Amino acid sequence: MKIVLDRIAETRQGIEHFARQGRHTCAEEKCIFVTFWDFDGTILHGDCTDGLRENGQVVYPGLQQLAIEAGLSPRYSGSNAFARYQADYDALEEREGYGPAFAYIPTIYAGTPRRLLDERAREVFESSIRNYYFASSVDILRNLHDDGVRTYIISASPTFFVRAAAESIGVPREWISGYSVEVDNGLLTDRVIEPLNYAEGKTERIQLILDEIRATEQTENVYVLGGFGNSYHTDSHFLKWVASQQLPSGAPVAVLINGDAPAGEESHFLNVSQTELVSQDGRQTN
Repeated sequence: MKIVLDRIAETRQGIEHFARQGRHTCAEEKCIFVTFWDFDGTILHGDCTDGLRENGQVVYPGLQQLAIEAGLSPRYSGSNAFARYQADYDALEEREGYGPAFAYIPTIYAGTPRRLLDERAREVFESSIRNYYFASSVDILRNLHDDGVRTYIISASPTFFVRAAAESIGVPREWISGYSVEVDNGLLTDRVIEPLNYAEGKTERIQLILDEIRATEQTENVYVLGGFGNSYHTDSHFLKWVASQQLPSGAPVAVLINGDAPAGEESHFLNVSQTELVSQDGRQTN
């Protein structure tokens, strides 16, 4: 991943030293540098919602199954609760597609205190899921943090699941977003908040985040240096949008990790393969 960090660093340095009317822009005005990341399959090997199966065996179960089996879903309780949920989800996905199916995932907890989902997700991340981060992705995240580059995560998993990764990957919780539902007096509802972090919706989410940064930091100098995803189907729209940004110097990098770009589309991305994982105690393992 050195090539990725080098390209981001080169672009940042070029912007910082860009001369405008005899001045270096970032020496005179506040400049903020950001990257945007998918989570499942990009930072995490597998999927925090659905888990990971390899060769027909469960490597780790997903948070959706564990939360339902813990009795946190009023809609799916009692015997065979998860199997009934899975059948309903599969039917919805086949009938209406991925976007509506992803939106259904957090709605099954309507009436449950959000803190219970937050707590359950943190427990599972700390005990198991954090062992399955891609080593190179974590290394890039940490190097970007050390260099003052913000890393925002836009995931198709529920926000109350994916934010449990914050501490272990070193990204502030508020910089992590997923599919969200409205909360009423601490209780989750079934009202899904748009835009949905799926395909074009991820690009819309990025644009909202950038608008918020500009307003909060009171600067127009917010530069997107890179985007990271793993699925052409769900991530290519925002990755291409990132790559299209016109910067004062250099160009953003769009990285597809273990990606599946169809023939003729590979040139849009820097294609990277990852297999090495970082274990909970910091050791790397294959």
